Amino acid sequence: MAENLHLVLNERGNCNLVHEGRVYNLKRTNMEDKQWVCRQFIM
Repeated sequence: MAENLHLVLNERGNCNLVHEGRVYNLKRTNMEDKQWVCRQFIM
């Protein structure tokens, strides 16, 4: 599964997670613990 996951930096400096042709916009929730949540799904 890990080979299908890609983190991509977009123009605004945010990270997008790409998995099986779907793009997920990620948002940092905790800078100290490096936790991320999905902000929105992009088609």
